[in-house]
Amino acid sequence: MRRRAARRYPGAMLTSILPGLRDLRGPLTAGYLWLLAAWIAFGDLMPHARPRSGDMPIQAAFDLAGFFGKGAVVAAISFTAYLFGAFVSIDVQSRLGQKLLRLVMSKPVSPPMVDALREFTRFETAQALGVMSEQEKVAGDADE
Repeated sequence: MRRRAARRYPGAMLTSILPGLRDLRGPLTAGYLWLLAAWIAFGDLMPHARPRSGDMPIQAAFDLAGFFGKGAVVAAISFTAYLFGAFVSIDVQSRLGQKLLRLVMSKPVSPPMVDALREFTRFETAQALGVMSEQEKVAGDADE
């Protein structure tokens, strides 16, 4: 009986998976927002290339990312985002939440980060609207 239903409706397996995916959506989105806020606040302190000497854990992270590739890095970031979203919650109405909110809002964003965010926004907007110059298209293709 069950095989017959699966033959008639091949998406039956997908519909049984979807309720579980809905449970992931909230924590994953919250975690991505946490990581985005951390990147905006501390992104200028992170190295953009593997350091030649010094901090061994950062060198090891760059080596692992190079070995496993971009897909594994995206998976690791997504898993980290899920953990942050699932376990970190701050009630912004509490005293601690109010203090953290004031602290975050008072920290200025570094000029290099502001420039990077502006460039990213300009590039993505131009790409979405389809009004990119040839030089921007070449620069975008080189990044991929």
